[in-house]
Amino acid sequence: MSACSLGGAPSATVNVTPSAPEAAPSASASATASGDPSPAPPHPASSPRPGAHPVGSPYPAQGHGYDISYPQCADAAGPQGAQYAIVGVNGGKAFSRNSCLFDEWTRTKEPRSVYLNSGYNPDNYTFAQEPCRALGERLGGATPAERQAYAIGCAEVSYSYIVMAQDHVAAPQMCWVDVESGNSWDELDVNLNRHALQGMFDQLVGHGCRVGVYAQYKEWRAITGSWQTSAVAADWVSLAVPYEACGLTGFSGAPVWLVQELATWPDVAVDSDWAC
Repeated sequence: MSACSLGGAPSATVNVTPSAPEAAPSASASATASGDPSPAPPHPASSPRPGAHPVGSPYPAQGHGYDISYPQCADAAGPQGAQYAIVGVNGGKAFSRNSCLFDEWTRTKEPRSVYLNSGYNPDNYTFAQEPCRALGERLGGATPAERQAYAIGCAEVSYSYIVMAQDHVAAPQMCWVDVESGNSWDELDVNLNRHALQGMFDQLVGHGCRVGVYAQYKEWRAITGSWQTSAVAADWVSLAVPYEACGLTGFSGAPVWLVQELATWPDVAVDSDWAC
């Protein structure tokens, strides 16, 4: 994949103390309280159960919101009545940009957040500037490939923050990391995927943004090996029944704050999300 032209030199990477990924739980550990949530039905699902609002969530209890990105440029204003929004920074993959980010961000209402695409592709090490490469080299006990993976994740965030600055995106409530099997990952060594994600998480924290992850339970398991990490503050469960998913432990071990159902909003074709 090739980078979009951003114009000008990249800004300095936030200087953080790099963190090696924490160990995954044992194979017998359960990622949820009672199994994975059911797939969402192809029409509006029930709202979250009352009383399940997690501590620390910036989203209103049982609030109805939406997420939006480059496929919805024609509907940048979003639906009427939404209580929050999450705007995609990238164009579906790391090191790309949402061409209508400025328009979508400026037309949303608080609380508003961003989401960043993630992935691990060793070829993308060419995009890692010296600050990210240096951070990767500081990882104790890591292999050369793991250090490079960390630098790639760091660079994905650095790139996205350049895009955000150019499109006047500032002070998001949350920075969600989109983890999906459709993007590039190592299928044989989940440690490389974890190191790339850890590089992203550390950089986001260094920028002062709370970290959340968007994923399906089964895809998180396949990509990370059921990795549970304290670097993540919250989980956003993809394509599930809100009433069920809000009662589960998140796939990363963090509390579930948001659930995306399969249905779109009735008046605008954007994804429908519910806050727990």
